[in-house]
Amino acid sequence: MWDPLRRRFIAFTKRHLISPRTLGDMGTWVRARGISFSDDFEHWTPPVTCLVPDAQDPRDMQFYNQSAWATEGMYVGLLEAYHASYRDPEMAYKRDLQLISSRDGELWWRAADRQVFLPPGAEGEWDSHLLDLNAAPPTLIGDELWFFYGGRDYPHEQHPEFWPSDRPRRAAIGLATLRREGYVSLDAGVEPGTVTTRPIRFAEGKRLFVNADARGGSIAVEVCRVNVSEARPGLPRGIKYCVEDALPGWGRDDAVPITEDATRLPVRWRGGDALPERDWFSLRFVLRNAALYSFWAE
Repeated sequence: MWDPLRRRFIAFTKRHLISPRTLGDMGTWVRARGISFSDDFEHWTPPVTCLVPDAQDPRDMQFYNQSAWATEGMYVGLLEAYHASYRDPEMAYKRDLQLISSRDGELWWRAADRQVFLPPGAEGEWDSHLLDLNAAPPTLIGDELWFFYGGRDYPHEQHPEFWPSDRPRRAAIGLATLRREGYVSLDAGVEPGTVTTRPIRFAEGKRLFVNADARGGSIAVEVCRVNVSEARPGLPRGIKYCVEDALPGWGRDDAVPITEDATRLPVRWRGGDALPERDWFSLRFVLRNAALYSFWAE
């Protein structure tokens, strides 16, 4: 991929590592992911491992491929997770897709608690076994992200008990859609939940917007004072601030509740829709029966 944030090329490579806990089609060898960088597309750094299955994964989990792209100042990508044995009959020799992300393009982690981002189709469908990535980022069409992907209706390994050798095999290109920037959400149910940001400041923009689904619920936003000089006792080492109460006029009771589902919803308070004139503050989102995807200022 081309990295527009740090103006370099990134190559994602396959690695094979020895892992005694591995259970799969290559014995104790496990497929993992490597990464390499280049400024000129000719000279590359030696590949190093960037993602490898660990003890939280099933023993037959292997990483077959990955793709990534830059978005909103960070990196997001997809990982082909290969189930390399018959241990789970429903997923034997199949590949699904997980979400990965990075802040610098070098250190990668698996997002959303390793949930499946795109599963194979149902038995008998064209993408029922193997999902294949392409190198391109999703395409933004209106308020949707379009993901083009490959799919196959046969398993990775040709075991007669799963797929007779004389059975026809199909492959095709498919389309999956997602709301804009809807990769991950913070959700709350009937009991209200809160999430407080670290201290932030917006270089530009005085109006706050959210990408959220609050149908049947609500979201209110507080703008909180930050004390950077008197960190509270007991904070982890290195934390040099504490978040205090909401600023007058930007508290929970001053917020106009958001009750809609849209990718661009303005945040308002009863005194107006402008953020306070301060260098630093924290935002506290109060959610009930709602999902918060992202926020930004304009």
